[in-house]
Amino acid sequence: MSNKLGPHVNAKACFYHLTQSTWRKIQSLGLSNRYKEDGDIKHFCGMLDGLAFLPVDRIQDLVDYFDANHDTVTYRRIGQTRQYPGPVTMRVRRIPLLLPPEKWNVNLATIENEYRTNNLCESWNRGFQQLVGYSHPTIWTAIERIRKDAAIVSMHLTLDARGQPPYKRVRRETRDLQKRLKSLY
Repeated sequence: MSNKLGPHVNAKACFYHLTQSTWRKIQSLGLSNRYKEDGDIKHFCGMLDGLAFLPVDRIQDLVDYFDANHDTVTYRRIGQTRQYPGPVTMRVRRIPLLLPPEKWNVNLATIENEYRTNNLCESWNRGFQQLVGYSHPTIWTAIERIRKDAAIVSMHLTLDARGQPPYKRVRRETRDLQKRLKSLY
């Protein structure tokens, strides 16, 4: 992305979509029922998603821990989900990451109260659709509505500059989760 838009662009992956990718992998391995029923398997998969909350320089430590303990009971349970004749053996192989940890890591975002997901973009898209009022507007309708929105944003910026920032509603669950995550550091 930065090769097209320039080096000032810092693309980040969305934590929600990372967890969805983990769930799709669980399903593709035929582990969805075991995941729902077995707390150890659920915990192990949660630890994989939890890699995103570690500092980037500590991720390899936990990956090494997984490698050193790959024959634990949980791994054996995962291996037993497929009914193969004979003893269960698992081959663990290291494959290169599709994205470097700097792209999907949310450690700094958590510490600095930044967004870990792309909900901001999703809400902007929804807000724009509501602003325009319908799908596939003409360019003139879009320009007119964008001008109206720009006037509202300008008013909010003026109020913010005067010390009256706009109220930002934060759900209690989100606030409590953020506190718990920050207390881990």
